[in-house]
Amino acid sequence: MKKILCLWGALIVLLFACKDDDNPNPTDPNPPDTTTTETPVRDQLIGTWSITGLEIDGESRTPNGQDQATFNEDDTYSITLPELSFFPTDGKWQLTDNDTNISINDGEYSLAITELGDDDMTLTLQYENFKANTIIYVMTLEKET
Repeated sequence: MKKILCLWGALIVLLFACKDDDNPNPTDPNPPDTTTTETPVRDQLIGTWSITGLEIDGESRTPNGQDQATFNEDDTYSITLPELSFFPTDGKWQLTDNDTNISINDGEYSLAITELGDDDMTLTLQYENFKANTIIYVMTLEKET
C-alpha cells in the first residue's frame, strides 16, 4: 500500500511540477526581424551591366570585355553585343509577366530574367532566325559599380 501511495505522490508531483510549454506568445528578448524588404526588380535592373558570359545554343562564347547592357530609369536601354547583330542596340524596355521578362520595344523581343541578384543577372533570349530555327542566347551579366 505504501508503494502505491508513493507512486501516486510521485505522479502528482511530476504533473504539477512541469512547466506549461503551450504558451502561444512567449516573450523573446530578441525577436526575429520580420520587416525585410526586397528591392523591386525594376530598381535592381537600373544601371549598367557588363556582359561576362554568353552561350548561343549551349555553346560558350567569350565576350570581348566591352560588351554591356544599360537599363535607364526613363525606360530606355542600350546594348553592345556584336553576337546579337539582329537585336536593336537601343530603344525602350519594360517589365512584363510579373517582372520575369523584359519586353524590348513594345514586345519586339523578350528577355527572360532567369536569375537576378544584387550584382549579377542571367537573361535568356529565344530568337527565331530566317530559317525558322529557334536559337537560344543566354547572357550572364555583372552590375558595374
